[in-house]
Amino acid sequence: MADINIEIVFMHPENAYFQSFRLPENSTLLQAILQSEIHDVAQSSIQAGLYGIWGNIQSGDTILQDGDRVEIYRPLIIDPKTLRRQRSKQRNNHE
Repeated sequence: MADINIEIVFMHPENAYFQSFRLPENSTLLQAILQSEIHDVAQSSIQAGLYGIWGNIQSGDTILQDGDRVEIYRPLIIDPKTLRRQRSKQRNNHE
């Protein structure tokens, strides 16, 4: 069985975490995350199932392909539409 190369990424407000490594073919997304060094700093996101491949949310049992970029996402603190509305109101109030 051949190995595949993958990269795991987690963007945290204070730091960005990247790790590249090799896994056996037919490894799953969740297996890769749990074998990475990044899983310690991204526990809450992993438990919430906030991860994907190349910007597309995927389940933990997704089989990885050579060259995949596994991404661990942080939960949204505020809805982006709500944030834009708040910023717009602030701008209009200052004019």
